[in-house]
Amino acid sequence: MNPFRMFLFPILLLVFTGGGIYAQGRIATPLSAAGFSKLTSNKDICSFIRQCDTLSHLVTASFYPLENGLEIPVVSISRPENKERCLRILFIAQQHGNEPAGMEAMLNLIAAFAADGDHEILDGIELMVIPQCNPWGGDHHRRRNKEGTDLNRDHLLIRAGETAIIQSVFRTFNPEMTVDFHEYYPYGSAWEEFGYRRDFDIQLGGLTNLNTSDEFQRLFKSYALPFVKNHLDRHGFSFFEYTLGDFPAGERLRHSTVDINDGRQSFGITGTFSLIVEGRNGKDSLYHLERRSESQYQTAMALLQFAKVYRNQIGEEVARFRDSHKQPVTSVALIQDHFKGDEILDYPLRSVKTGADTLFKVKAYHPCVKAIESVDPPLAYLIPKSDSMLVAWLRRSHIGCSDTVPADSGIFGFRLTGEEKTNFEGIPGVLPLISKLSMEDLKPEDFLMVPVQGIFSLKLILALEPRAMYGLATYPDFRYLVSREVYPILRVEKQTGK
Repeated sequence: MNPFRMFLFPILLLVFTGGGIYAQGRIATPLSAAGFSKLTSNKDICSFIRQCDTLSHLVTASFYPLENGLEIPVVSISRPENKERCLRILFIAQQHGNEPAGMEAMLNLIAAFAADGDHEILDGIELMVIPQCNPWGGDHHRRRNKEGTDLNRDHLLIRAGETAIIQSVFRTFNPEMTVDFHEYYPYGSAWEEFGYRRDFDIQLGGLTNLNTSDEFQRLFKSYALPFVKNHLDRHGFSFFEYTLGDFPAGERLRHSTVDINDGRQSFGITGTFSLIVEGRNGKDSLYHLERRSESQYQTAMALLQFAKVYRNQIGEEVARFRDSHKQPVTSVALIQDHFKGDEILDYPLRSVKTGADTLFKVKAYHPCVKAIESVDPPLAYLIPKSDSMLVAWLRRSHIGCSDTVPADSGIFGFRLTGEEKTNFEGIPGVLPLISKLSMEDLKPEDFLMVPVQGIFSLKLILALEPRAMYGLATYPDFRYLVSREVYPILRVEKQTGK
């Protein structure tokens, strides 16, 4: 690193965290330099990160080019002198372009580590940050990217170039913990008419899909939630577990989705301790942005401190879960939904008229996720070589395949006998009705064999099974898979004589 780097970025804004992990100076981000009156453009983000890279030996940046001169920055933050095995952590922000506070928090985080100071929190931790996943959406303050894709609903299909970059960084870095930073909007008309609204500075969500680790869910509930809450309480920010549902309409409350097409669950089913942060959005883009970005920055710092304290438990469970999936798993939950438990939820909401907090006792609280339908996984799937859509999806997903189908394989398929209407997670849908077929007369040379093993085995099963509630066939691009007499994806279930 340039020994004269201190002269290349002379402006320092000293902000002390007052009871945080450590007192430190922060380099002025473009937002703070503009007096919190102007959103940070992708050009300014990348320029700022390049300066931080020049300034500090802890910060190393790379940039993935997109159209029109836009770039997705990827920032590595670590101590070169770390000798021991590090817990790898990936932070991503602004998948939705109209949620800027997470991005600004990541710039604050990068600035904090780039400034001179004591960075003991990095002992045993290697951090990777993608502060802005959706540059076009950020520059235009739009939720989706330029092509109209919601990036946080694209981690199964991987249609967008931005999502492909996120997934590429994930595969290369192979993190054991991920955090996805978002904002929720509490000012909708239904809440205003109801007279009360959510007013949490931060909501934190964990994994809900049953195909993820039970130990991760325990770590989240028993340790991460109270750890982050205590930190945010000390800094004057309100906090709650991430909770969804149309409360004003009397609908059930639950803890997010089991959909593997979003960033958190798509990482979680690979054996990653995966979380989502939902900060409070503003009435417009700049509304209380200083507080919004600071609350997310403090959440990021709390999660880093949590990871340092619990890194052995996280790392051991990641290794155990991933090792267990080197061979096919025993059962996979294809259809899941949320159910009531014995608990009544204490739900604090703020009065729209008076600003006073009111505690609601919610009986329609559905915190329990249960499997409605499961399947024993095959040894492999057979994909028709002629199906260009499926072959392209395998390539985008970097899922390996082979041209060789063992001659003694027991191969089965499904006859599509009809369809049924469904309503899981409150979302109307359709799933096929099926009956099993023995496939004896197929030509093996017409198929690619995709083994079901490794950390992406669960993703493969949940994508390719015809009855999977969030499988490929539930999306318009792949509806053709269930529009014929026989489902074209076959299962290799056993080998003759074995």
